[in-house]
Amino acid sequence: MNKTVCKPEATPVILATGEAAQKTGDLAQALEPVQLMAAAMRAAEDDAGAAILRRLDSISVLGTVSWRYQDPAALLCQSLCIEPPRQVKAGMGGEKPLRLIHEAALAIQSGKAQAIAIVGGESQNAIRKARREKFRFDWSTRASVADAWGDLEDTSLGIQPHVQALGVQRPIHVYSMFENALIGALGQTPTESMRWSADIWSQYAAVAADNPHAWLREHRNDHAIATISQHNPMVTFPYTKWMVANDSVNQAAAVIVTSLAFARSVGARHDQLVFVQEGAAARESSDFLQRPRLDHSPAMDVVLDAAADAVGGAQYFDFAELYSCFPVVPKLALSRLQRLGMRQAVPPTVTGGLTFFGGPMNNYMTHATCAMVRRLRTATDTTGLLYGQGGVMTKHHGLVLSSKPPTRQLSHQYSVQEAADAIRADSPRVIDAYVGAATVETYATYFDRGGQPERGVVVLRSIDGDRLIAGVAPEDSHTIDLLTDFNASAVGAVGMVSERNGQLCWRAMRDDPVAL
Repeated sequence: MNKTVCKPEATPVILATGEAAQKTGDLAQALEPVQLMAAAMRAAEDDAGAAILRRLDSISVLGTVSWRYQDPAALLCQSLCIEPPRQVKAGMGGEKPLRLIHEAALAIQSGKAQAIAIVGGESQNAIRKARREKFRFDWSTRASVADAWGDLEDTSLGIQPHVQALGVQRPIHVYSMFENALIGALGQTPTESMRWSADIWSQYAAVAADNPHAWLREHRNDHAIATISQHNPMVTFPYTKWMVANDSVNQAAAVIVTSLAFARSVGARHDQLVFVQEGAAARESSDFLQRPRLDHSPAMDVVLDAAADAVGGAQYFDFAELYSCFPVVPKLALSRLQRLGMRQAVPPTVTGGLTFFGGPMNNYMTHATCAMVRRLRTATDTTGLLYGQGGVMTKHHGLVLSSKPPTRQLSHQYSVQEAADAIRADSPRVIDAYVGAATVETYATYFDRGGQPERGVVVLRSIDGDRLIAGVAPEDSHTIDLLTDFNASAVGAVGMVSERNGQLCWRAMRDDPVAL
């Protein structure tokens, strides 16, 4: 066995992973999230090849959304008949699994623990079916919002009330603004951007088709993903149904991080172990309107830079998992990594993506870790990058795993926030009262279930350069047409802001003058 830089009792490894999924037409047999998590934990123990659950020092349960629990960790431990000294109800965010795995590795390196489990799960598909059929589950008592989420961090998306009043309430509403801002910055047409999105998404779909744990295993090609149809309608411009995260799944996953000494003590083979090499984290403002730019993320850049530096350059990444709630995220991540030297032949996923593998709320990156571990186990001397993000491109975390032992200890100071802040430009002043001319910085257009434009929202710059957000009246067909034009981006278009029913409303000028 190769020597490691740390003592075996202080060298963190991923010993075991487990996943569970349930597709059932009989709602009486549907498993609640804690039961799915228990199945994933048992699968992880089977993967370890030894009875390790009763030897856990700590277990962290990711925040659940589909079913609220007051103390999911206690319920899970009771189901598994285990009593780890530390039982944690963890927080929210797509990057959270990576943060928990990273912190588990640091705890082991510090000698605070020898075996830690990270687990999460959701049963959103079963719950939606039950609502349609008016079926009542005999599951654990459902907690109130305050009891379930009141003590968790980052349960809010940071969207201000006056912005929510315009209809900007879900992640897809904000991500489509990021996408349109990127289209404008690159000088693309929405059609060109859709083709790029579909090309990336078809790579995710191909991997999901070969992943036995994926929710959707039909390989949809780029043409199918980009073509608007009855089965693939527009959701928000310029995203179709097959370009957005699919949270209607029943899935759970678990990762068990131990010391190398613990793994050896239970008889683990060296080729079974995956080493945690390094990681980095940074974040943006929770309020997306307070960010300097909406087509770019300094926090993402410095996290990816730090991950690449940890292995001597992005060219040394053999595998990658780039978070894929909506196409703008892997577009930005891939562009950065390829500028850093990552080979174009490296696919953006080992899992299948949140559309096709499935997007179990906060837990996708736990599944991605499972997939990465399997990939690294079958390829000696290889390295993989896991990149996750949470909120609305707010929290960013990168984690480097390898089949090779580390050459240095993990840094306890893994935040690269100072580096992100150092390259971040000043944010524009955000105003919520304005009447007059304004230029489009970015926009979003929402579609109804029939595939028709329903409403528009625009982020604008005033004559003085201040930033504001306004709605577009549904009956304003000229402006809606501008915001749904596949042949030209509406970024830079000029119009007039007025007040209507207590809200700001923007109307595009018919004869578009030179941008303000």
